[in-house]
Amino acid sequence: MLGSAEQTFTSTGAKYARHWPMIEALREGRGAPQSLQVSVTNACNLACIFCSTDERELKQKWDISELIEALTMFRQIGIKTVEFSGGGDPTLYRELPEVVAYCRGAGLKMGMITNGIKLKDLPRETLDSFSWIRVSMVSLDYVRTVDLPQPWPNNTVLGMSYVVGQINYNGTDRRYNDSDLEGLKMVKEY
Repeated sequence: MLGSAEQTFTSTGAKYARHWPMIEALREGRGAPQSLQVSVTNACNLACIFCSTDERELKQKWDISELIEALTMFRQIGIKTVEFSGGGDPTLYRELPEVVAYCRGAGLKMGMITNGIKLKDLPRETLDSFSWIRVSMVSLDYVRTVDLPQPWPNNTVLGMSYVVGQINYNGTDRRYNDSDLEGLKMVKEY
């Protein structure tokens, strides 16, 4: 049996029990997205060995006005949450504080996945706006430390993840090796 935190922050079927109106709408052909994942930029300050975007030109980013327009349209059809992630590190998107302020004003809950290196550079109001932030601790394979903002926002859940097997990733499979155990120990100590 999962605890309440696991049911809230994991991808299990348990979440569906709390969303019967959405399930009924899907059955009746009136389905609408509840959450939106947005990759605001593909720029990144790391070059992780397993990255799917490392061979692309890392200059793509949303135009702020187009992004606000897209968020407005998705809000009008019913989204309730926005997750900033993927393709690059969202903290490198210069307009992130403005986009977060828009989402906050629109009543949207927000989460973010980041390597954490630039988190401390975000304005406090921006950090305080997130319901959760997940830091990919793979960053510790490339930098000595991830300096998290202090104090950490009271209302923001901090999660950490680590990709096991990423050192030997060759594009087709992941294999356990000694670095996995060392990496997991490093994250535990952190």
